[in-house]
Amino acid sequence: MSSRFKQSGETINRYFNSILDGVIRLQGRLLKVPEPIPDNCTDNRWRWFKKCLGALDGTYIRVHVPEQDKPRYRTRKGEVATNVLGVCTPDMKFIFVFPGWEGSASDSRVLRDAISRPTGLRVPTGCYYLVDGGYTNGQGYLAPYRVPHIESKMRFWRKLYGIIFDMINKSGFAWNDSLKCIEVDSNEAWNTYVQHNKDDDGWRGKQCLIYDMLKNIFGKDRATGRGSATPTEMMNEPMHHIDVNDDDEEVEVDPDHSASLSRSNQQNSASSSSRHRKQNADIDIQIGGWIFSN
Repeated sequence: MSSRFKQSGETINRYFNSILDGVIRLQGRLLKVPEPIPDNCTDNRWRWFKKCLGALDGTYIRVHVPEQDKPRYRTRKGEVATNVLGVCTPDMKFIFVFPGWEGSASDSRVLRDAISRPTGLRVPTGCYYLVDGGYTNGQGYLAPYRVPHIESKMRFWRKLYGIIFDMINKSGFAWNDSLKCIEVDSNEAWNTYVQHNKDDDGWRGKQCLIYDMLKNIFGKDRATGRGSATPTEMMNEPMHHIDVNDDDEEVEVDPDHSASLSRSNQQNSASSSSRHRKQNADIDIQIGGWIFSN
């Protein structure tokens, strides 16, 4: 704009903001007063939503902010933007606009703030706004019905196998192959396990006749966690020290060939020492369940 109108950037910025200030002062004319959907509405899209005032949602508008503020404005998609709440009538005319929140804020959080303001969004008694799945149902707001997730049979059997597998791999637990059930050494071991796995209560002594079949299907894909260790556990494990700076190597040789080996060692001392250092440097060091290449 500065180059097009042959004006300085300061002038363009000053008048641009003056116009925006004027638009804000016209909000009484630009923003519409909501009217609920009447009982005699014949519009096929809206006649099912009696007393509805309109719909609201949040939208992202890209902005330029200082570098130190970008994390707060970064959205889930990685864009630097501001989250603006917009409320519209059924014919797409604005009722309420609430800008200024950082892009990292959720839509529901922005709405809560808009409602809590003294001059914020208000919903007349008996009326409501339509909202999307990012909001929850509440007085004055109608969210879409969330269809329950379809239960997967494969997921159910995998979960069943996982429950039994985790139990029999705990200390004090065992699988009785004759009775096809879990056996526990003591009540204390069972109570301790159930305390941290409340969903597994009731499996003590309960038969699972198809466990062997489940094991054949899911056994290879089940994570065991046996190679895992906390930092403290890894710290307490003995370290296998490897001196990568040791260039000496003891080799037993035939006395008859000592002279020739000596000459060969003298000729290749530099290359041999270099290769030996490289071999030592490439040794893998295992600490706990992790392998580190030195």
